[in-house]
Amino acid sequence: MPILNWIGKEAVEKHVTEIPTHLLRCDHDLSHGDPAFDISPGTGNLIVEGDNLLALKALLPYYKNQVKCIYIDPPYNTGNEGWSYSAQDDWRSSSDLALWLDKYVPHRDIPRAAMKVWLSKMCADLCARVPLRELEINRMRLRRVVVQKVNAIRLQEKQQTQQQLFSELKVDGWGDAIFSENVAWELPDVYAPNELYPAPHSFKKHAFDGIIGAMNGEEIACAWELEDAPNVKYWFRNIERLPGSFWLPTTTDKFYPDFVAQLNDGRNLILEYKGGHLISGKDTEEKAAIGDLWAKLSGGKGAFLLVGQKECRSQILAV
Repeated sequence: MPILNWIGKEAVEKHVTEIPTHLLRCDHDLSHGDPAFDISPGTGNLIVEGDNLLALKALLPYYKNQVKCIYIDPPYNTGNEGWSYSAQDDWRSSSDLALWLDKYVPHRDIPRAAMKVWLSKMCADLCARVPLRELEINRMRLRRVVVQKVNAIRLQEKQQTQQQLFSELKVDGWGDAIFSENVAWELPDVYAPNELYPAPHSFKKHAFDGIIGAMNGEEIACAWELEDAPNVKYWFRNIERLPGSFWLPTTTDKFYPDFVAQLNDGRNLILEYKGGHLISGKDTEEKAAIGDLWAKLSGGKGAFLLVGQKECRSQILAV
């Protein structure tokens, strides 16, 4: 049986064993067809972007002992990597670039006419600063950047729309999700924060005696306001991503307020504390909107406060 040999083969085979196996991750924005990521043999085509050796090592679990021959683009590993692919299209203006991006940047949710206008303006601006030939050669990199830009615009529009829904209380599915997940929230059976409040303390109203999650200086001051408030039955430090912790959905992730308390009248009080430099801003506005919406949907079972240091005591007493 013929055996393929070359100078340095033994060193290469040894080097391969030293390379860790990397997981392949599907980029859905750059994919077409079924979004499910299944590269088992016979299911279709696959484009892997990355270092040749790392890509081959990532494919090894799927295709070991199944590949008869592989052709890797020359001049790989010859010391002459300064070459570039020759362009296949005869691009003559920024319009050609815009048409290519329109074809290969997914935008089913954007009207085609609007996308063409946006791409035309963007490409004209690019070509005024970068030679068309250079953009043509680096078309795949440019495509990736444009996809990221379009996704960022999508996210911005989503956040603006959600803020409008919050302000107008047109909640639809969001209202159902908030109500079903968290209005009927109960104190968790287990409370095991990764970091503990280290200082000696005399908190008697903390729901989990002797175990308190870590707090910074301003949060400690807020905790004492909860401790001293006559209308608070008990409270505890809410910890991000801890099983049983209270959270509310935002447009991008989950929002974990700093404190959860139960008032003497049976209502749950959700309190988010913000330092003076954080009391305003888009992130704070979104948290305030979703917290107020949760309280309105609770049917009198919950109250939400977003407070700073100055008004912490007065707002807790007034809730």
